[in-house]
Amino acid sequence: MASLENGPLKETIDSLFMYKRYVDDTFIVCDENTSTAELLRIFNGSHPSLLFTTEEESDSSFHFLDVKLDRRENGTLLRSIYRKPTFTGQYTNFNSWVPLGRKRNLIHSLCSRIRKICSPETIDRELDNRRSNLLNNGYPTRFIERNIKKESTLRQVTVPKKKLFMSLAFKGDTISELIKNRLSKCIKRTFPAADLQLVFTSRNMIRQNVKDRLPLLSTSMCIYSFTCSCGAVYIGRCKRNLRKRVAEHYPVWLMKGERRTAKSSICDHLLESGHLAPRDSSFKVIYMAKSNRSKSLRFLHLCIAEALAIHEQKPILCVQKRFVKPLSLPWS
Repeated sequence: MASLENGPLKETIDSLFMYKRYVDDTFIVCDENTSTAELLRIFNGSHPSLLFTTEEESDSSFHFLDVKLDRRENGTLLRSIYRKPTFTGQYTNFNSWVPLGRKRNLIHSLCSRIRKICSPETIDRELDNRRSNLLNNGYPTRFIERNIKKESTLRQVTVPKKKLFMSLAFKGDTISELIKNRLSKCIKRTFPAADLQLVFTSRNMIRQNVKDRLPLLSTSMCIYSFTCSCGAVYIGRCKRNLRKRVAEHYPVWLMKGERRTAKSSICDHLLESGHLAPRDSSFKVIYMAKSNRSKSLRFLHLCIAEALAIHEQKPILCVQKRFVKPLSLPWS
């Protein structure tokens, strides 16, 4: 758009009373002798990939983005807030589990928007509309009046301060405000060069994971254990799908009663002892690596978790017999 405004459309734009653009929305003021159809044709012919549409004033009223413009009798424009027909007046309810600071900032932002956009004649009317909307959303009158009169002012910082971020659990408006005030006073008194940025967080009331849990054998990146009917325990780690690892420990031919070469400690134990261990109930996951970590870090956590579990439980099936050779003495 900038290249078109400085190129083929420059002469047309210069002939207009006013031309303003925000991203792809333009606001044009022209005299009554200017043909809007011809103006639209010129703009659409400036580039083959662009197609402009027009919206003209109706009943001396027009809106551009969130600004509503009404023509006065003397020809000047009266500014107010424009709201779409789908606007319901719903904001964050005062009784919702949200920190009080966010509810306070909601009023500040709404009032700041009114004071920046509206003409002096429409400010009081728009503020009354906001009061009505906030009352319908459960906001107390005293809370509204106390915050609606405050105009946000930017603090002029002469000496840059170091931002200190702190996250705390949200336990309600009263407790959160008390903690915020006390911490701010303590930090200001003991560390004046710090700018405390306190953030209150809350757990999701509806968990993000609304899907059904995956079957146990579909788990990956985990530490698992096997418990035989005799009490013998095996602990291992698995990066792949656990179903494949269980099939290696407990092959199909073992369930059929066949005898072949064992390739794992669990299979070797079941062959030698003849014990029966249900495949589904004997295996269980004792640790899962967090999915929001990198693959290398998750594997490192698995190695550490496996070593700690083996050190604590000392499972007898984790001894690798194939690496142990019987002691043979020359005189025996």
